[in-house]
Amino acid sequence: MAGFLNLMSARAARAVGVMGAAVVAVCLLTACGSGSATTTTQAPPPAAPVTTEQPTTAPATTQVAPPPAPAPTTTATRPAPATTASTGVKAPPASFSIVGTWQVVGNQGFGQAQPGAIVMFNGTQCNIYSPQDTYMYSNGKISGTGLLGGNWSFLVNYKDDNDIDLVDSTMTISLSR
Repeated sequence: MAGFLNLMSARAARAVGVMGAAVVAVCLLTACGSGSATTTTQAPPPAAPVTTEQPTTAPATTQVAPPPAPAPTTTATRPAPATTASTGVKAPPASFSIVGTWQVVGNQGFGQAQPGAIVMFNGTQCNIYSPQDTYMYSNGKISGTGLLGGNWSFLVNYKDDNDIDLVDSTMTISLSR
């Protein structure tokens, strides 16, 4: 009987800890009819190491707020030009080059390209809006950024190699070589 109680005490110790095992041993002794709670019990054998899988969690990530939007510029931003189909603009031939010196001959102007002014295109810079605009000319459209950040864009209406119009939704600037 004592061997049975020791075995049960050892199992109880593993299941509920040493203090719980002592309570279980006293209960077993009382239930088995020994009537005496003064029996001695062995210390339970060391418990086998228990390995439990820890839930894996993704590493904590720090959320970074996006940078603030740039402050609005006070320079003029031109609306995008209408397509050639809707305006009747004649696109220049592939052989056309806008590089060179032009004079504003019409009665409308934009930025520095005012009536009578000279506008120069050198392949990367011009002076339509400011003295050093950066521009790109491709497929009958010229788009640029002014020195202080103002953006502009025009369709090029081809008349001949020496006469063009820069057209957007609000104006037409006529240039002649």
